Amino acid sequence: MVTYTATDVSGNGATATQTVTVVDTTPPQLTPPQNVVIEANNVLTLVPLGNASAFDLVDGALAASNDAPTTFPLGTTAVTYTVGDSARNIATATQTVTVVDTTPPRITPPTSSFGTSPDGGAVSLS
Repeated sequence: MVTYTATDVSGNGATATQTVTVVDTTPPQLTPPQNVVIEANNVLTLVPLGNASAFDLVDGALAASNDAPTTFPLGTTAVTYTVGDSARNIATATQTVTVVDTTPPRITPPTSSFGTSPDGGAVSLS
């Protein structure tokens, strides 16, 4: 509440009050970790995501949550980070995680690679 008082040169005065309501409508600032490109090490890959940073002008530093799976499949997955402040203002930000497979397959031939053809001839695999 704000009170205003005015007095003129004759000493006459008046007072008025006003109610001021301050409303926080600004969402927190949310910065996701950098995007990640990582080599697959299995069908599903563990990915170190990093940490998001979140700050609100009223509440200060905040902790963000994310919807990341425990492990990631090949390809691109969007991870959404979310944070809310005490005034229920919400901010979201996205990190992109890309799992790639650039490792060529390995093949180990059997130690014996000889056989016979239907006509009885020797067959060699190489």
